[in-house]
Amino acid sequence: MPVLFNRWHDYTLDYGGVYIDQLILERDRRRSLFQPYLESIVGHHATDNCIVSWDLCNEPMLARSASGWTTAHRDAEFGWLEDIYHSCKQLGAKAPLCISTVPQLADSAYALPLSDVIASHLYWHPKKESKAAFETLLDDYVDLANRTNKPLIATETCWGSLDDGERSEIIRYSLGELKKRGIGWHAYLLHASRIADAHGPQDGPVGVPGDLSFIRMDGSLRPGHGVYNDF
Repeated sequence: MPVLFNRWHDYTLDYGGVYIDQLILERDRRRSLFQPYLESIVGHHATDNCIVSWDLCNEPMLARSASGWTTAHRDAEFGWLEDIYHSCKQLGAKAPLCISTVPQLADSAYALPLSDVIASHLYWHPKKESKAAFETLLDDYVDLANRTNKPLIATETCWGSLDDGERSEIIRYSLGELKKRGIGWHAYLLHASRIADAHGPQDGPVGVPGDLSFIRMDGSLRPGHGVYNDF
């Protein structure tokens, strides 16, 4: 499930990807910037049976809460996503297309016209959200999938922690609730690396989510993280 673009940015640990400066270009200039990449990647693998789905973009519209964000920015970003969606279809992409949004249902509803599959990052953050609120969110997503007759997947789940025991409990609860509702998932993320949120403090700066990896840098499993195999 290749992720073609990224729009998640963080002040502490930025991830790179596409910036709003590139999206507010005139449409023809914007298309010329991204079309060769789509032709090389999607065009080359359009009928590859290894592709389960094309994830067009990681967490677009995330900047909508920032000061200075305007409807012009929103329209530019949606127009960009629309161009990507139609370009992938024109290139003959056989696998369905999706856009991985943050958990808020409104974001997934916004991306719905450009999504063959509903995809969201369904995290339960124990310090910010009750279990009841998370379960209601999942129920709302199932309802959206049923009403639109579209498949549903959590393309990220299992919030992080530097505490191995706390993380293993987050995994058990999160995956248990997803499985109960028949929601598929990709747990983020399996192996430690130096990218954002994929390691402990010994391997670099750590952001708010802590460590989301299951397997340490040396290849050993984090204590308690074998719980993943129970699901």
